[in-house]
Parts: sequence; structure tokens; C-alpha cells
Amino acid sequence: MKTLNIFRKQILITLASLLLFCINSAYCQNNTKIPYLQKTGISKQLILDGKPFIMLAGELHNSSSSNLAYMDSIWSRMVSFHLNTLLAPVTWEMIEPEEGKFDFTNVDSLIIKAREYNLHLVFLWFGTWKNACSTYPPLWVRQNTKRFKRAQSVKGENLNAISCFSTETNKADAKAFASLMRHIKEFDGNIHTVLTIQVENESGLRYMSRDHSPLADEAFKNPVPNQLIDFLKKNRNTLIPEFDAIWRSNGYKTIGNWTEIFGNDADEVFMAWYTGQYIEKVAEAGKAEYPLPMYANAWLDGGKAKAGDYPSGGPVAKMIPVWQAAAPHIDMLAPDIYRPDFAFVCDTFTRMGNPLFIPETSFGSIAAENIFYAIGKGAICFSPFAIDNINRVPLTTPIADSYLLLSHLIPYLQKYQYTDKLIGFLGKKGETLTCDLGNYSLSINFTGNSFNIDTISCGLLIATSDDEFIAAGSGYTVTFLTKSVSKPHAEIDYAYELIYKNGQWIRERRLNGDETGVGSIHNIALRMEEKKLTVKTAKIFSYE
Repeated sequence: MKTLNIFRKQILITLASLLLFCINSAYCQNNTKIPYLQKTGISKQLILDGKPFIMLAGELHNSSSSNLAYMDSIWSRMVSFHLNTLLAPVTWEMIEPEEGKFDFTNVDSLIIKAREYNLHLVFLWFGTWKNACSTYPPLWVRQNTKRFKRAQSVKGENLNAISCFSTETNKADAKAFASLMRHIKEFDGNIHTVLTIQVENESGLRYMSRDHSPLADEAFKNPVPNQLIDFLKKNRNTLIPEFDAIWRSNGYKTIGNWTEIFGNDADEVFMAWYTGQYIEKVAEAGKAEYPLPMYANAWLDGGKAKAGDYPSGGPVAKMIPVWQAAAPHIDMLAPDIYRPDFAFVCDTFTRMGNPLFIPETSFGSIAAENIFYAIGKGAICFSPFAIDNINRVPLTTPIADSYLLLSHLIPYLQKYQYTDKLIGFLGKKGETLTCDLGNYSLSINFTGNSFNIDTISCGLLIATSDDEFIAAGSGYTVTFLTKSVSKPHAEIDYAYELIYKNGQWIRERRLNGDETGVGSIHNIALRMEEKKLTVKTAKIFSYE
């Protein structure tokens, strides 16, 4: 009987494999190109099946995806949340518990379940580093500190972080990651459930500005590598101002050791270069097997924090030039945004051609507002952390409402991403933003909303033509002012409230009077309610 059961199990496994092969073959006919980044305007878009794809996403808690039974109750909640993508950790310790022996059962099951719920995935590779610590390498790595060397303090004490100078760990991590990417290609290469990969997590070194292990100390005395200097010289006119200031303060030197060229910031630049180089080897090995877009995420600096208060060497905004030079196989440097200056962080991570990809951000009502700004800045991904914290089905939260509205606007967002036809904004009650869009100058007055006590207004404006606009969001009034000298006056031709029904936007109420004039001398304003998210359209004309 035992033999018969084993035989039956083998038959079921074989049939499942054949079914998977057939599914892959069917998709392969019209779905041959893997997800990739395509240059668009000043940045890049993620292209999936021939179209730009914008991730309305959420990231799971660190341990949620480690157990399939635990995940059973989560999938349906994610659908209720109006997500199209889920970010899920995949850990080195689970896929290679013994050196050279790989187990992808968990990976396969996550992919299968995501397909079942019509979700895409971003896998987070928790390899050598997670939050600048080394708790996710397998035990055979963490126990052998002679082979897999740790970062060290000034006193020579081993830390809970593996050193970026540990070549043995780098090779082992790269080998495991390459095996993972090879398997994803075999299992998902024609279906494209998995869109992008995060390589490590919030890398760098905490509690000190640099590694003081013998290998690190020796490297710190050596000349700065020509590869970095050549990159800086080539990009000198477009360097991020914060990094340009570091280099300028030491006379733009091109020959010398780290201290001679980068002065007081030498430790952080040094760690950024070698951490980036370490991750480059991992990413390069993975892309050789399956070249999905890859990114490295950053635990942010800010305020009076010094390198070591946040992970020294991580891909923070001021270190973008160093990381771009050190890790060319990393396509995006991604901020984990938990700071209150959300818009500022977005702005700093869209320089030097870096696409905006937000894998982690604050959850709650603030996310419902921030996403409008992020999408307006061309974000490929917006993903609140710990999305599985919400237990109600169906979900009734502000971020779910924002995701639902934006999911219906996707065709417009795909078309106008990274163009001058799309802007996103945030503003406190009483503030005003002025900008140009289409043929008009816009004055946006923020009136606040009911999401939270800060009464933040949020929205998107899209110029579908020079004189026709779509407005989405809550808590603002937009006034249209002509830029024409010969026709100095502007009025609204028509305005409608839009509702989404049967897969398309339909005009509902025709707006006029209080909904447009707002008591002004001219009929030139469109008011977005404070109490709910809405979408409206208006056509403007100018006259003498």
C-alpha cells in the first residue's frame, strides 16, 4: 500500500509538471518578452507584454511568505485591497538550507497562488543583508565566521553583519541567487508573474561609518578605483548636488586614497562603493540566468543622522552616483520612505535617470495621499509595508479607495507617465501650488480632506489635450489661467463628474455654477470635494 501511494504521488507530480508545461507553452505564443525597462523621457518605464505597467502594490511582513498555510488567509485580502502586485520575501536560508542543496517549493507555491488571484509578484531576495544585518543567510554560513567573514568594529569585534569584503560569502550568495533566477525562468519565464527582483535589503553597515575588518582597513588605504573616478568625471555636469559638494570640497581630486579625495565623507563613499560592488556580483550572476529588472532599496538618511545611524554605504540619494558606478546591473535605487517629507524624497530619487520605485512606505491613511504624488512623479511601484496587517474583508480603508480609483485610470497613467502632461501633488490646507499644464497656467488651492487630521490634499492632473484635463483626488480647487496675450481670459467650456462603469469612464453630472465658478468673476475653476475621491474632466477655452 505504501508503494502504491508513492506511485500515485509520483503520477500526480508528473501530471502537474505536464500541466505547467502546457500553460507555459500556451502563454509563450504571444508572451515571449520578459518584463524590461524602457527609456521614456527623462527616466524609464516597466514594460510588460508590450505595455507600461504600474505596480499598485503592497509588501508583506518579513515572515508572512515563509509559510503557505499562513498565506492562505492573505491572498483574498490582497485582492480586496485592489492590488495588482505583491512584494514577498524569498530567503536564502529557506532555499539553500544545506550548501548546494536547493528547495524552491515555497517559491513555486507563491507564484502559483499569485496567478490564481491574478496578482503579479516582486520577490525580495533576503540574502547576505536584511536591514543591514545578516540574519537570513543559512546557518552553515552564519556559523562559519572564518570562511564567511563578518564586519568588525574598531576593536576587532565581529558584528552581526557579514562584511562586504567577504569574497566567500559573495560567491555563495551569488550562486544561490543565480539558482533562484534560473528556477524562476524555468517556472515563470513565459507567464511573467514575477516582474522584478530586489537584491538584498537595506544594505550597508549600522552603528559605525565603515567596516574595520583587516581587509576593509587595507582597502581603505588604497587609491580610489579608476572605475569610480572615471564615472564621476564622465558625469561631472549631472552629478547630484550633494555628492558634487563632497567631491568639490576636496578640490575634485582624481588621484589619491579615500580620505584624500572624499575627506570627511570618505567612510560612507568607501562603504557605498564596496557594498555596491558586492551586490553587483550577486545581481550580475542572477541576470546571467534570467535578466529581470533588479533594484536595491535604501534605509534613508536625513536630518542630523550620520553614516552608521542609517546603514553606511546603502543606496541613499546622495550616493546614487557611487552606486550607479559600482553596480551597473542594478537598474533602480529605491527609497523606503517612512519620513514625513515624502515628496522631497521622491524628488531626490528621480535624478541622474534613476526610475522612481517605492518598495516600502508608511501604511495607513497617509499612503492614500502620497500615492498621488508618487504616480505623478512617474513611480513604477508604490508599496506600503505590512500590507497584510489589514484583516477586514472587504477592505474599507483610504488606500484601498485610492488603489481602486487609480487602477481605473491606468490607461491614462501608462500613456502620460514621465511626460509634461501629468502632475501629482500633495498640499496642506491653505497652501497653493502653481504650475503649467497644456495651454494654461494652473493655480491649485488646497482645501484639505477627511483622510486624517493633517488635512492633506492629494491629486493628479492629466492634460489629455492642450485644453482638456482630467482631475483626480480630493480636497483642492484648480483654477485655469490663460497664457495667451491676445486672449487673456479663460472659461470652462464644459465640466463633468466621471464615474467608472463597465470598464470605462462615463460622464455623469454636468458641472456648473457652484461646482465650477466658486464665486469667482470668471467660470474657470474645478472643485474636488474634501470628503471623497472623485474624478472630473473639464475643457477650457480662452477669449479676448
